[in-house]
Order: sequence, then structure tokens, then C-alpha cells
Amino acid sequence: MKQNIKVEPMALADAPEMADWMAKLAHRNNLDADVLGYRATTVMKASNGKALVYVPVQTVYMWESLALNPEASPLEIASALRALFTVVEYEGRKAGHGEQYFLCADEETCKFAEHQGLEKIEGLTLYRRKL
Repeated sequence: MKQNIKVEPMALADAPEMADWMAKLAHRNNLDADVLGYRATTVMKASNGKALVYVPVQTVYMWESLALNPEASPLEIASALRALFTVVEYEGRKAGHGEQYFLCADEETCKFAEHQGLEKIEGLTLYRRKL
């Protein structure tokens, strides 16, 4: 028999339980506690009469594939990307985001991103579901 699972935003009263569970699983849940302080983060709770799972859900800006002018100089591209990083960061902060993500495969562009202060995330696998 399939259980009826209810999903809703976590109530403030649930915070101690969520914090306890996250602490007990810190070795395997990749918790970044900063996410809990972002204005655009909502903690969701799944329950079936008892709490089963809490998960912080944040909205972020995800940088996708870059379309670079093949005739532009490296300096022009770097200047354009720097300007884009500034604007996207401003817009993200305004929306309450605490992070932005940048998908990158090109070695030169990856070096530039790291030089701009973006952090390469090791040890995680990125999953996607198209809606």
C-alpha cells in the first residue's frame, strides 16, 4: 500500500529536529549551512504523520553555455565576462540568492572563473531533470 506523503514548507517549530538530523548526517549530506540564511531559501518537509525528510531548496542563477564571438580578443571576452559576473551577482543578491552556478568545460574559461572568485566544487555530482 502506498503511503500518503504530505510536502509543505517546514514550520519554525521543526527547526530543532531538522538541525539535529542534519548534524547526525553531516558526513554524507553535503550541508552548506550558509544556504539556510539565504532569503530565497525555503526548507521543505515531507511527512506521513511524522516528519520524514527536510530539505533546503534554494533558487539560484545557473550560467549555461557561453556563446563567445570567435573574432573577439581574449581581453574583450574577459572584460565581457567580468561585466556579466558583476550584473548577475547584483541581480542574484537582489532576488535573495546566496549563490550562482557556472557550468564550464573549457580550460581557459574555467581558469578565468576561478580568477573571478568562483569556487570549483570537488566531490559532488551534478544531476539534472528537465521539466
